[in-house]
Amino acid sequence: ENEIRMLIKHSFFATNTVETKAWLVKLYLDFAPVISTVEKWLGKFKRGKLSAEDGAHSGRPKETDMDEYMKISPQNNF
Repeated sequence: ENEIRMLIKHSFFATNTVETKAWLVKLYLDFAPVISTVEKWLGKFKRGKLSAEDGAHSGRPKETDMDEYMKISPQNNF
């Protein structure tokens, strides 16, 4: 993901959203980000965001390390 964001940032200085999306499709084929993702990141760069890193997110993580959870869980009722 970060690699794709860096490419979007690079293209920000030379192209528009449609051209950036077409360029990413040539590079990544079916794995290219959707146009809304390209628009989102180009917008962030336009507003002055310098980093291509994604910020922290609230809520639970997408994945849980069950072994680690079992070590720290006060009740191992599994």
